[in-house]
Amino acid sequence: MSEEIQQEQRVRVVCRECPFSKVVDKDGEASSQTIIEHGRETGHTLFTETVENA
Repeated sequence: MSEEIQQEQRVRVVCRECPFSKVVDKDGEASSQTIIEHGRETGHTLFTETVENA
């Protein structure tokens, strides 16, 4: 798989209230788990953004 295609399938999970962010697979269970776990531990709100090609 080319790097460009792989990057299109990744998103960054970012917290609105602290410096937390993590790049995860777009359709993977890890992205939802990351949001749920951080939100549960902190009560913070998170969002996703597309990972841009470098």
